[in-house]
Amino acid sequence: MQYDFLNKFENISKLEEVFDVIENIFRENFVNAYIPSLINEGKFIGEDGKDFYLKLVLMHQNNKINRTWLLNNLIFNLPDPDHMDEESPFLYNLIVYRNYKNKKIYQLHPLLTNDERYVEYGVANNKYVEAYFNSEYHERQGQPIFFVNNDDNYYILKELLSDYVNEPQSNVYPKYELVAEFEYRNTNKHIVSDISEIRNEKGFIDFNSNEKNIWVRGSIRIPLKEIKSENHRNIQVIDLGIGHIRIHNPSNYTGDKEDGFVVFKKEVIKILTQFYYLYDIELIEKENNGNRILVDYFEDKVVLWEGEYNKLPNEIKDKIDVFNYVPSDEDKELISPAMYTMQIEGSWNWDEKLLPDKKLAYEIKSMFFERAIDMQLSFLYPEQLIDLQNFIRKIERLTDIKLENFNLVKDVRSLIQIRDSELKEERLQRVDILELYMKYCHAVAKRLENVRK
Repeated sequence: MQYDFLNKFENISKLEEVFDVIENIFRENFVNAYIPSLINEGKFIGEDGKDFYLKLVLMHQNNKINRTWLLNNLIFNLPDPDHMDEESPFLYNLIVYRNYKNKKIYQLHPLLTNDERYVEYGVANNKYVEAYFNSEYHERQGQPIFFVNNDDNYYILKELLSDYVNEPQSNVYPKYELVAEFEYRNTNKHIVSDISEIRNEKGFIDFNSNEKNIWVRGSIRIPLKEIKSENHRNIQVIDLGIGHIRIHNPSNYTGDKEDGFVVFKKEVIKILTQFYYLYDIELIEKENNGNRILVDYFEDKVVLWEGEYNKLPNEIKDKIDVFNYVPSDEDKELISPAMYTMQIEGSWNWDEKLLPDKKLAYEIKSMFFERAIDMQLSFLYPEQLIDLQNFIRKIERLTDIKLENFNLVKDVRSLIQIRDSELKEERLQRVDILELYMKYCHAVAKRLENVRK
């Protein structure tokens, strides 16, 4: 039988090579943000004549690895003082098991489950607790804590560990290290060694050999920071400072040190509005109106700050990334005057710079937001007369501001005809529809602004 991890050991002949084998298990098996956390392969007693077992442990940095613990084979219970030493309170299995309906199921160590980002949803396949980690700024469910492959080897979400494994010289606490504890047995005596153990800065290895087999146990530090997670997105970012194109920075949420723009073709607005309401220069999450993202929506493109883009859930990023592009040099307008006034100048009067449709959205958001979303009122650019007709009817029903209340100039008469289905589609080009849309938004916004003041 072909084993993913066990077979790596059979290619070594020197005991010191075990350190590299264990470390490479984590470097080479970083699968979609997950690292191996519980491995059990082979059968020592039986036709295989070999087996390999590995689990991850959090060890406080004040401890020293002078031996291997294997920590009661994943059991989590009250410690007995008679069986404790000075290290024991600072060693934690990442995965433990507990009883559930007369079965033993795996779960994350209980001391790691009090984070508000950790959410449980039940038990998966009667094998492990189905839990999720909400690591993103806006996220509906988060990422699963565990990934289990076809061989029942368990992988754990790497990001979950980042709050606990911190650099010794940093001012960030707590300071734990990730340690892999393992046991390897084989009836093929392919490792020959004159020494029975190795202790160094990487960890500890214990070696035993007899006429029939070899037995290797150990505890080895895993350099979590060196396990690269290529989580930057395949998008182009226009740097705010120098205007050059750079790769995505997934850690930028505030723009304090650097910021930039992520530009998308207009098609993404249909994707975004499946999850968000679009009002003035904000995307407002439908499921949680408190989650809001700044956006500039133009007729031909959508522009997000890099920090705002990073707040989008991955499921949305996956859908919109294909529409990312870099505008031509002639297209100088990356952000609107209102966005510039708010973000660059830091002015509280940014709403005075809003374009007519965004200004109307701002007024309605301030006065009628709950009713507006109940009516499914959106501020997408109208493509056809029917779009503008529906928009006018909803605005009139919401605000009680009728077209007949305005001076009956030519444009107002045209809008009345559109509302009442009396104007034929072929009589207007799309540019004319957009112009009427903007004029209508401007007029209604002015009325609402006067009422609000």
